[in-house]
Amino acid sequence: MSKGPDRRMFTRVSARLEADLETEEGLEIRGVLVNLSVRGFFLRTQEFAPPNSHCRIQLYPLGRGFGALNATGTIAREGVEGLGIEFDNLPYETFEAVRTIILGASERPERVEDELLDRLGVPPGE
Repeated sequence: MSKGPDRRMFTRVSARLEADLETEEGLEIRGVLVNLSVRGFFLRTQEFAPPNSHCRIQLYPLGRGFGALNATGTIAREGVEGLGIEFDNLPYETFEAVRTIILGASERPERVEDELLDRLGVPPGE
């Protein structure tokens, strides 16, 4: 994650989605999201991997018995309760699902829309 005065803060919403990660080294991690933003999420887990590890992500909005949303990301930080994950790539279907989840849980959906447009690189008003 970038640090400093230019760092853009993204709206975080509470989210209780199950998720699986698999690092490039083949380490498999299971957990539950605590929060979700356009930039990434915090995964509560008892399993850990080093920061800067790249991973494949599967999110299960309806539980593991249903279809997964796929993405790639990087482990940005490790904490006592889990891992902070930053999205690298969100395929369209995953982006739309994340968008819907965040908009539905946000107290300020108009701000979230601006953040989503910024994430896509679309200038405001277009």
